[in-house]
Amino acid sequence: MQLSRHAFLAAAAAVAAEGISPAPAFAQPAASLTNLRVATPGQDSGALAGYAQEMGYFAKAGLDAQVTRLAKGGGAVVIAAVAGGSYDVGHADLTALCAAYEHGIPVTLLSPSVLYLSAIPTPALIVAKNSPLRSARDLDGQIVATASLVGVNTMAAEAWLAANGVDPTRVRFIELAQPEMGTALERGTIAAAALAEPNITVAIARGQARLFARIYDSIGPRLMLAAWFSTTDWVKRNASVARQFVSGMHDAAIWANNPRNHARSALILQKEDDIPDEVLHSMMRVSYATAFDESIMQPLIDAAAKYKVIPAAIRARDLIDPSVR
Repeated sequence: MQLSRHAFLAAAAAVAAEGISPAPAFAQPAASLTNLRVATPGQDSGALAGYAQEMGYFAKAGLDAQVTRLAKGGGAVVIAAVAGGSYDVGHADLTALCAAYEHGIPVTLLSPSVLYLSAIPTPALIVAKNSPLRSARDLDGQIVATASLVGVNTMAAEAWLAANGVDPTRVRFIELAQPEMGTALERGTIAAAALAEPNITVAIARGQARLFARIYDSIGPRLMLAAWFSTTDWVKRNASVARQFVSGMHDAAIWANNPRNHARSALILQKEDDIPDEVLHSMMRVSYATAFDESIMQPLIDAAAKYKVIPAAIRARDLIDPSVR
């Protein structure tokens, strides 16, 4: 993740955005609500702000939130957009936020987000349905696709290979868009793919792939992968609004984690991502942390430093805004 401060900020100019339409469940006079601009890469991992908006948790917290999906570029683009002042709050993976912090971008974490749970491996490694591969050693000398060569899935795959006695440098990693990975597996142009939901279930439902490995388990069975953040300057100027945001996201996370609400959240998710019904209702759903826990953040940060995704390890505590610790 060797991105300079200039690269992060310049990426904001490349943003392609789509809005998420609100349907608040808690009615309050619009004039009494505080405006808040929120950016997310979307999909299930970044959908929590959309749930908070749609179900009225932002309105309940006193916020009139405009949630925008930045569909291209992932967390780095969201970080650039927030750092550049286009948005107040954003969502990004933890390693991208570490990289920004280490390059002098004044990011500070406000609310936790995606959890990796070994029992629900929403990011994982898949292989072709009829692949003869059965263990990590079978990947020696093979090609593995990831969405980014410096991303967290590549790091997790490298950690998993090393933990299972395979030198990661003997595996060739290539970049490939996640929706294309199932077809590439089926054609035999790659041996395995590291990807996330809903793309895992799409590939399996099409008969293209099978689950191969819970690669994050080599780092830990329970990890916080992403967070909602702002800049330190914005939080200083808007401390009460930041607290309102944290409150709304906490309520939304509790709601989204309840399996009884998955059918409703699936419909909200489907508004932004064209996911087939049969996939939407069978895919593994993301779990969200409801409080910061440094013990499930630090292992990921340390692994990111070990595999050169970030320049050096930092303390998880240093990333979290003091007002929400």
